[in-house]
Amino acid sequence: MTHLIPFSALLTALEKELKAAALWQHQKPKVHYLQSKEPFSLDILHPHEWLQWIFLPRMQQLLADNAPLPQGFLLTPYFVEVWQEQPQYQAILNVLHQIDKAVASC
Repeated sequence: MTHLIPFSALLTALEKELKAAALWQHQKPKVHYLQSKEPFSLDILHPHEWLQWIFLPRMQQLLADNAPLPQGFLLTPYFVEVWQEQPQYQAILNVLHQIDKAVASC
């Protein structure tokens, strides 16, 4: 699957940008924080926590399993909304936009 290499690079870029923005956490949240049924776990996690602890591990596992990537989702609109007054996160938004484009082209 040719889309796996670029998608993997995008996941790495997302992690890099989260770290550069000082949003990367070294301690994993308690299990119940990772079990929300709400989109983006918005009732429990901060947006960057969802990216680190939910999105990245799930996508990395799909790649490791050679499983198809999910279809029909967009990350960018939600993150643009929640970070609209935080221009320091623009690099993260750029990577999220690239992820959206990559998934749409699969």
